[in-house]
Amino acid sequence: MINNLFYFLYWFYSKFEKIENPSLQSFLNICIIIAFNIATLYNILFHFLDISFANRGIDGGFWGLIIGAIFLIINYLTWYTKKQIIITKYEKMARKEKVRRSIFAIIYVVISLLSFYFTAKAFLPWA
Repeated sequence: MINNLFYFLYWFYSKFEKIENPSLQSFLNICIIIAFNIATLYNILFHFLDISFANRGIDGGFWGLIIGAIFLIINYLTWYTKKQIIITKYEKMARKEKVRRSIFAIIYVVISLLSFYFTAKAFLPWA
């Protein structure tokens, strides 16, 4: 699924002349979407299980930075280093299949953002 999203974002950003490195932009957007998914899980855990870093006196910003750096490294080793393989594979694919996979990638992004929004709105007291 992430490979589909990576290629769709790469294709989208390659259309803009101002963006010099569309694969890097795609990689960073995937990291942001994964961060929204993790934040959604945290919102659910915060509400139902009352698990929070703040309850234990832990600085959430520091741990957020550590966890973000770990996921950035994992994403870099998983997708960004294999960008040419992904791009070559999807360029050889039939147009109908590319369109179908792009639609699934868009649905994944929309569902990720909406699930974060609704869980934050419903569960967090300050939202």
